[in-house]
Amino acid sequence: MEETTTSPDTLLYEAILRPQRSLSPRALFGVGAALAAGGAYMAVLMLSLGAWPVIGFTVADTALLALLLWLHHRRGRECEIIQVSEHSLRVIRIAASGQTSATDLSPAWASARLEERPGTTPRLLLGARGERIEVGRHLGDAQKRALAQALDEALARRTKQLFR
Repeated sequence: MEETTTSPDTLLYEAILRPQRSLSPRALFGVGAALAAGGAYMAVLMLSLGAWPVIGFTVADTALLALLLWLHHRRGRECEIIQVSEHSLRVIRIAASGQTSATDLSPAWASARLEERPGTTPRLLLGARGERIEVGRHLGDAQKRALAQALDEALARRTKQLFR
């Protein structure tokens, strides 16, 4: 019996994209505490003025603001991984909930293209044989351009390696 060994698919390029988070978890807690203190101060002030029905609205507003702040911060756990290897172009998306999805494109036909739209940041599209997916939605204009250039270079490097 003859044993055959296949070489592992060599990773040529990998980009890990995450949304920018301006607050650390500790700073987020500080902002939440300041928000709660401000809401409590407003509730005590309204109670001392005899406007006790306003307290419910103050608590609701404060709770809603804290929830929206937490949801926005939670979004920072999202991640996109773009991998170019000898035999595949893979985009792995990890949602804030932890759910993972992967899309494989043929690197032989793949290209990275910026779709310009007036008044907004361009869309970065990876395409191969009629299939297109948008990557880096949270990136800025300059970051998308740099990523598109890096992906084009990685795909060209892959093609050169195959035809040496």
